Amino acid sequence: MERWKLEISSFMQCSKVLELSLAWNIYFHHSYRHSGYPESSDTARPDIGQLHKTCVVRISPTFNIMSVTPGIYLIRNRKTGYYIVPNNETSSGDAVTTIKIGDQVPKEAKLTVSVDQTGAYTIKSDSNLSVADSGKTDSNGKRYLEWQEGDYKWSLKAASTGLWNIKLVNDPKFAADNFTIARNVILVENGGASETRWEFVNSG
Repeated sequence: MERWKLEISSFMQCSKVLELSLAWNIYFHHSYRHSGYPESSDTARPDIGQLHKTCVVRISPTFNIMSVTPGIYLIRNRKTGYYIVPNNETSSGDAVTTIKIGDQVPKEAKLTVSVDQTGAYTIKSDSNLSVADSGKTDSNGKRYLEWQEGDYKWSLKAASTGLWNIKLVNDPKFAADNFTIARNVILVENGGASETRWEFVNSG
């Protein structure tokens, strides 16, 4: 019996459940079509062993490529190359800033990214403070982010391959590295700007 191999490398717009459902539908369809079993028959359905002989499906590990998996990350700005890093003395109400990291990665640079059932994300420091919108503006009139207690929620949206927008959940404003004035993270309205694109480097 000829072996059929179908690779499903990614489904750019599908959720994990839909991806799995689609994968199995293709699996059964190709197995029936090329094994001589009638596709409309419920009683003639082959067992898993028979299916394996007629169709091998490999799903590459790129599920959920449109979302960030919860974990421990270094968060790096695409334009500046600087990282969001609280210092050892950061407390609630301090501005969120970025710094350059050398060969030695400070432990406080490792941020915990978690997601709730609605798909909203929280970004926390090792001192359990969340990246949050301060609701205030700095001396240059820029609305900036600060560290706060609690679980402040964000949307993480794919900006391009491997890069993400950190966006307010119900407001079209995006976190950006304010490279022109200071290393403060601010909110802007243009999510396509390179300073609003962030890389989440797995550091777990």
